[in-house]
Amino acid sequence: MADVVIVMRLCEHFPYAPILDQVLVDDFLRQRLGIQLLCDHYVSLNKGKPNGGISVNCTFQNVLTDAIQESKHICDANFGTAPNVHISHVDNNSMSQITLIRPWVHHAIVELLKNAMTSSMEKNPFDPPDIYVEVYTCHHSHTLKCKIIDQGKGLKNVAEAFKFASSSIEHKWDRLNEQQSYAAVRPPIASLGVGLPLSTMMMRMFGGNIHLDQRPSGYQVSGHCSCKQDPLKSGVTAELELPFSIDIEEWSFM
Repeated sequence: MADVVIVMRLCEHFPYAPILDQVLVDDFLRQRLGIQLLCDHYVSLNKGKPNGGISVNCTFQNVLTDAIQESKHICDANFGTAPNVHISHVDNNSMSQITLIRPWVHHAIVELLKNAMTSSMEKNPFDPPDIYVEVYTCHHSHTLKCKIIDQGKGLKNVAEAFKFASSSIEHKWDRLNEQQSYAAVRPPIASLGVGLPLSTMMMRMFGGNIHLDQRPSGYQVSGHCSCKQDPLKSGVTAELELPFSIDIEEWSFM
């Protein structure tokens, strides 16, 4: 799908390219995500899971820890090392349970962490700057927020980062080039241009969202952190927002 969109953008004389790029692609992806979720929900119900594909009273800390571990494995496989990631809990409510679609939230956190790690490795491949994760609750909006704060090389265009099949990485990931054995394929850490747009769509389909912000130097990590740290250098702050309570009937799966 990404390859088709990229080719269409290069066809300057094709009159329907903007419509395909802005409208049809989003509709197609949203419907595919909805169908995937319904299939997973059906299979989970048949396996005896009382809530199907919906994780009720899920501990966000567990989701975050799993995502950090997977992201560091991917970064290490691609760069030979990975930045340190420190978690800071701003309040005790950030440790509470929440209802969510766990595979989607896991996917979104991994994508945001991969972007942060790639930027950090490009900033200093021998001693990458640390990444900090702030988890806190926003009471007036009834949301749980997770900030991923890097000290990498930064982001030139925030709006372009959310555009499907748009990537600042020159080398495009190729499955055959990354084939390590007959069965094993090294997972990509960047260059596809689909991770952030898809993650944002997943979050918005059940009331969440993702925000990016180019941050100046001097930021101080809030809450209790496992390590002592000075004000951070400039970089990107990615904020994942999840609703604490929402009527499941309002989730826009399709």
